[in-house]
Amino acid sequence: MFKDEAGGQQIVIFVGLRAKLYLYLMDEGNESKKCKDVKKPVVQNSITIDDYMNCLFNEEPQRRKMNII
Repeated sequence: MFKDEAGGQQIVIFVGLRAKLYLYLMDEGNESKKCKDVKKPVVQNSITIDDYMNCLFNEEPQRRKMNII
């Protein structure tokens, strides 16, 4: 059994790198990104689907900087 994270919309593209690290694009162009232990502004503003695809197919990890107090 899976829960409906897309809210009834059809998922077009799913890129899952590991547990709690995935991205999916829905039919209407909305996207949802999940990255455990990464701050939400970093995920929303700087990580894109191209970063997920590069990591999956080219095995090149992406480095991002987070400001943590």
